[in-house]
Amino acid sequence: DSDSSAPKVEIPEDCTPVSGTICTWAGTPGVAAFDGGGNHRRLSYFYWPMDVEFSPYGNPIITDWNNHKVRLVEDDGTLTTIIGTNFIGDGDPEQADLVEPGVPGTTVNLNHPTDAIYYPNGILLSAGWHTFKFRTWDPATDLVHVLWGTGPGFSGENGEDATGKQDSFLKSVVMDSEENLYFI
Repeated sequence: DSDSSAPKVEIPEDCTPVSGTICTWAGTPGVAAFDGGGNHRRLSYFYWPMDVEFSPYGNPIITDWNNHKVRLVEDDGTLTTIIGTNFIGDGDPEQADLVEPGVPGTTVNLNHPTDAIYYPNGILLSAGWHTFKFRTWDPATDLVHVLWGTGPGFSGENGEDATGKQDSFLKSVVMDSEENLYFI
């Protein structure tokens, strides 16, 4: 039995793919906010979305810079936060994301996520501007683990092992066909 007094929310139509047409794929115009998630992508609020990752290896991902969250577009078009809390920070309070298997993504505080890419096995790699770390998210377990980074600074290059290395202000990352990572 549905409540007939509840207002019906209509999802805006997708655009007709006509050359020269610009359409909003996600977000609401003119509002910088966070709505808690669970809404359709075209009815959701963002605060400076930095990147959208479309990949054959997983659902679209939106890095929501100033909401300090990484958000997944579900099959039905709704958004779910997969990494991030309502607090700015660098990891979970116990720092358990530094050791495998990691912690649930919604317990990990972020500080300005910038980019995300999928490995061919479906694991997501997320870069963070002010956390100076690459974190992985496993969609099978929802666990997040720090793959690389210990804080601001610079150390290690020329083929050295990346474990425990430092790097500052990670903006974007790409992967080649051999799964080597390149970042700026």
